Amino acid sequence: MSSDHHETPIGEMTLFDRVELYSQYGARVAKHVVVNVASGVRAAFQFNGSLREGLFLEKGIKYTRSGFYRRAIPILEKVLKDMPDDPEILVHLGLCYTKVGQSDHGIDLLKKAHEASSRSTKTAMILGITYLDAEDYQNAADYLELAAAKKTDDYKIRYKLGVCHDNLKQHDRAIDWFEQALELRPDIPKLHRALGFSYEIKGKRAKAIEHFQRATALEEQGTGVDPKY
Repeated sequence: MSSDHHETPIGEMTLFDRVELYSQYGARVAKHVVVNVASGVRAAFQFNGSLREGLFLEKGIKYTRSGFYRRAIPILEKVLKDMPDDPEILVHLGLCYTKVGQSDHGIDLLKKAHEASSRSTKTAMILGITYLDAEDYQNAADYLELAAAKKTDDYKIRYKLGVCHDNLKQHDRAIDWFEQALELRPDIPKLHRALGFSYEIKGKRAKAIEHFQRATALEEQGTGVDPKY
C-alpha cells in the first residue's frame, strides 16, 4: 500500500503500537494472575513472557496481512530476537522485507524459514512465488516443483511453473505444466490462453487456436472464476 511508505521508519515502533500492545498485555496478564493465584507467582511470570511474545507476533502478522509492512517489521524483529528459529515469524518478516524493497534480506529470511520448518511445502511455495515476483524464474521453478510434488491437486502451482518455464524458453516443459493445470481446472480461461500461446510459439497453430477459442468461450459464459493467492 502506498500509505505504508509514509509510516514510521523500519526499526522503530510507533507510540500507538507500544501503548496498544502493552495495554493488551497488561489486561491479559492481570486476568491470568487472578485465575492462577494458587499456582504461584513464578508460573505466572513464565506465562507472561510467552504471552507478550504472542501479542507482538499477533500484531506483526496483522500488519503484514493488511499491507502495513514497515509497521510490521520492528514488531516482528522484536519477537524474532526471542524466537530466532520460529518459521512463522521468519516467513512474515521475510515477506515484509521483500515488499519494502529489501528483497535479498527478505529471501534470506524465507530460506531460513524453509530450513526451520523442515523444508515444508508451504515455505517452498512462498519462496517459489517470491522468486517468481522477482523474475528469478529458475529459482522460482526449483521451489515450486518441490511444492507441486506434495500438492498434487493444486492447479495454480502448475500454472506458475508453466509461466516460469515459458520465461526460461523451455516451452515443452511449460506446455506440460499448463496441461497439468488444465487437467485439474479445465474451466479456467487463462490456462487455455497460456497453453495456446505456448503452442503458438512451438508452431502448433491448430492447437493454439483451439485453446484460444476455448478461453474466449469460457469468458463469454462467465465461468471459471480464478481465485487469487
